[in-house]
Amino acid sequence: MREPDLIRPPGAATAPETLEFLQRAAGNRAVQRALAGARAAVPGPVVSRETTRTAISETTDTGNTYTQDLLLDRTHNTVEISLGINWVRKGTWASDAAYAAFIRRVKTAAYSYLDNKFKVVCTPDSPAAGPAPVNLPITFILYDDPSGYAIDVHGGTPGGGSAMATTGGTIYEFLGDGTPEVDITYAHEFGHAALGASDEYVNPAMPNRVLTNDHSIMANYYSQGIPQAQFKARHFQHIVTEVAKAFAGYTCSLRSM
Repeated sequence: MREPDLIRPPGAATAPETLEFLQRAAGNRAVQRALAGARAAVPGPVVSRETTRTAISETTDTGNTYTQDLLLDRTHNTVEISLGINWVRKGTWASDAAYAAFIRRVKTAAYSYLDNKFKVVCTPDSPAAGPAPVNLPITFILYDDPSGYAIDVHGGTPGGGSAMATTGGTIYEFLGDGTPEVDITYAHEFGHAALGASDEYVNPAMPNRVLTNDHSIMANYYSQGIPQAQFKARHFQHIVTEVAKAFAGYTCSLRSM
């Protein structure tokens, strides 16, 4: 079952239901993202003696399950959520450069809402744990992987409604009425794919859904305000739970950066 994309700007036509990041070897993160180059997946649960990789999965209220890799670096005190993506070219694009630029736009939108917004703070609660809290910023990597999570990338018109599902996603350059899609929608969709977060807006098919009105990016950001929309601590709580397993003798919690 795909995540139904029922958020629409005022006056926009409702398009058919269709949509819902791994590795950084070394070097400058900003350069890596600007280039949006391919990254090959590294097999196995252990990256090094100091860094461990764990597959984490979350299931939304519509029954869609999303899996990412959590990389915990105990040497540098960082947490990285990574998702390999198989971008599938669809629709009409003016050129290869235009298609590549759109994918960079989508990644940039996701990073701008997800990256370095929260950190896991593990505070020692026993003498053996250590003298000071450990701060672990949470970052994200969306890397190109031909065998990764498949996302159809539709260019030109007619457009449609972006959405994500367990088996893959779809993103559109334009809405069904021919108007350009807004960047926040791409970030919202990666809230599903990269965090496994459920939607928080009204859907008649989901009468028991938890609805929110606190400017969540997973809610109706058109009615609540796009400038105020953001991911909330609740969307990251499963990451804290996983990281805490590696910090015996500590109490781990989530805080804003």
